[in-house]
Amino acid sequence: MPRAQGGGGKAAAAEQRRLRQYCLAQGIFSVDLSSSPYDWRQLLKCLPEDTSKALVGPGVVEFSFRLLQGVMDHNYVKIDSGEKHVFEICCADGAGWHLHFHKNGNADKPLWLASPSLATGSTSSAAQPADQLNLPCTVDDILNLAKHPGTPVGRMEAAMAMDVLLEHYLPSSSTSGAVDITSTNVFPWHQWLRNIVRNREIVGPGIVKVYAFREAATADAEMAFLHPDGSATFVNPESRKKTFRLESGSTQLHQAPVATDSWLQLRTQS
Repeated sequence: MPRAQGGGGKAAAAEQRRLRQYCLAQGIFSVDLSSSPYDWRQLLKCLPEDTSKALVGPGVVEFSFRLLQGVMDHNYVKIDSGEKHVFEICCADGAGWHLHFHKNGNADKPLWLASPSLATGSTSSAAQPADQLNLPCTVDDILNLAKHPGTPVGRMEAAMAMDVLLEHYLPSSSTSGAVDITSTNVFPWHQWLRNIVRNREIVGPGIVKVYAFREAATADAEMAFLHPDGSATFVNPESRKKTFRLESGSTQLHQAPVATDSWLQLRTQS
């Protein structure tokens, strides 16, 4: 297929911005573009040949647009709910790619996804998110960037997310409590852990559940990581000096409501 004018990075960026507005208006996180009028095949043709070959691989079975739930794009966080947007390519071998274009036509380095959720014949990663970890997980699971890629999350973003989730899911009369945030679509806690020097100590024998937690009205929000033996590690994500405590567990954790909505979406409702 010959290259056509207007099919490159600038056009892709404009299409991503249009689809972003459409998804936000409809309250959805993905759009299947495989048979849409948008000529994504021409986009792939316009990319450097080596890149294009790598993205197509053994063949493309699905091409879609996605807002990545719980993943912040600092360029949009003051404009709308702030999710990062990408084109997602699902290949015939079950692997995939994320593509993000900028207004000037440049693109971030394509992000490879080796997730089984992108297998041929699936109902797209909207049903089984590519960034969803299979629990219980170990340190090696969390640090496996190839299997679970993503942009590292900083301490201020993590602290903001914990505050938003606790405020939304706990009763207004409550001054303390916990919210189950195990789903990485709610908040990508595994990407925050990758930034922590002592992450191996925090993960310990493994993680089976993750919570946003506040011990008292005047206390900072924390993250609590529940281990297979019933113990839990509590960490203040905002603290520059990462200190943490290990406890036998808490009834507040086991009674916690389960968060289902992305913290970025909840942030716009508060």
